[in-house]
Amino acid sequence: MASHRYVQQVAAPRAAALLGGVPRLRAVAPPRTAAVPSARRWPAWFLLIAGVALALGSVAGGLPTTTAGATKMLDAFAPHLTAESLDRLDGDVDAIARFGAAIHADAAAGRLAAAPRTVDYANRSAEVEANARDLLASARAAKPDVDALSRIRGLGTLPQLLLLIGIALAVAGAVLVRSRSASPRRWATAATVVCAGVLLVHPFASGLVGGAGSAGRVIDRFAPIMTEQQVVRLQHDFLTLVGAVGEIDRGTAVRRTPEIRAFTASWQTVSSDLASLTGAINDNLPDYRRLASTNAALPTPGGTFAVLPWAELVLGIAVAGALVGTRRKTLS
Repeated sequence: MASHRYVQQVAAPRAAALLGGVPRLRAVAPPRTAAVPSARRWPAWFLLIAGVALALGSVAGGLPTTTAGATKMLDAFAPHLTAESLDRLDGDVDAIARFGAAIHADAAAGRLAAAPRTVDYANRSAEVEANARDLLASARAAKPDVDALSRIRGLGTLPQLLLLIGIALAVAGAVLVRSRSASPRRWATAATVVCAGVLLVHPFASGLVGGAGSAGRVIDRFAPIMTEQQVVRLQHDFLTLVGAVGEIDRGTAVRRTPEIRAFTASWQTVSSDLASLTGAINDNLPDYRRLASTNAALPTPGGTFAVLPWAELVLGIAVAGALVGTRRKTLS
């Protein structure tokens, strides 16, 4: 027992002597480093929300159908609103006026007893002429704005373009929100750059800035003539004219004055012009109503279409700003 205690007393100093030359290890705190910067998240969320809103807005209220119908309506009226067509319509209305005056004079003199349809037209000749002149006046007044609206390139496909941009922005925003990998973020940033560029350039390149405001004026100019009542009125006037001319052509006892002979000789051209214009009005009534309804959706001066180019520009600037925001860093 004593010997064991002696061994411990001897071994302890020796162990201390052996370890005395070994340096003691001390716990060292890890070096302090700066906080790792991370990308701002609000720009990515803005791109996502703006993209979804743009995609939904581009199809809201049937905008694709409206713009396609507006393009169809402009194409239908274009042949009737050329300078040549308007001059010819002027001549048609003047011929109707001279014919009406001649027939009315014969009716007043009692020389049309055997021509009831011609008498019917004589009684309505002033009204028929007034309707025709009002129609022509509305068409002439609308021509500058119709031309301006027709010069917008890609009007019929504008909603589809905005839909694609909205989807691209939404996808890019979602990638920037969720992904931390460099490659997907680079692709999302590149897509955002393209979308911002299109939004900033398109209103000018397409002519939307100069022509979109004309949509409201076209709607106002066409308002008196693009109604079912107007179509019925024009059809009634046309049928009354057809009855009188047909009766005269069948040899009814009507004096063949120079005015009457000139009108019956030109009747084929006059009737074709009137029937074609009346048909264009009748066929495009639904498209006109959709255009008017869509334009009235925003209670702003000029309506929805007048706002479109400026909305594109503002959104393009906002997207560009959000893109800059994604490049900046914030300390976490």
